[in-house]
Amino acid sequence: LISLDEFTVLVQFVIVAAFFESDEGRETICQAKIQEGAFQHFLGIIEADRQKMWTVIPFLPDWLAENVLGESFRKCCEEEFELLDVERVGALEPHKLFEVVAMLSEGHPLLADPER
Repeated sequence: LISLDEFTVLVQFVIVAAFFESDEGRETICQAKIQEGAFQHFLGIIEADRQKMWTVIPFLPDWLAENVLGESFRKCCEEEFELLDVERVGALEPHKLFEVVAMLSEGHPLLADPER
């Protein structure tokens, strides 16, 4: 099961990871002097420990950082979580997550992909 806080971090992670897989994200990585060959390793570190995602926030474009850290994003995650948590247990089954993560990613130039 996943809690509301974990859900919000998951959605933030999906959006940030998708950014790093985009052309602009790769350029950001280059500007941060992370070699292209180390890109998968870099994503692996973040995937292994989602909390390390916060170390990359300073390298994100302002529009992306402001979006995933903003109050309106948090509120949207909370509302979607509550809609899915019909039994009001405060946690969701993982299979319920993809659709809402994709919806919350909608409108971003980065789209959620079930393969990610």
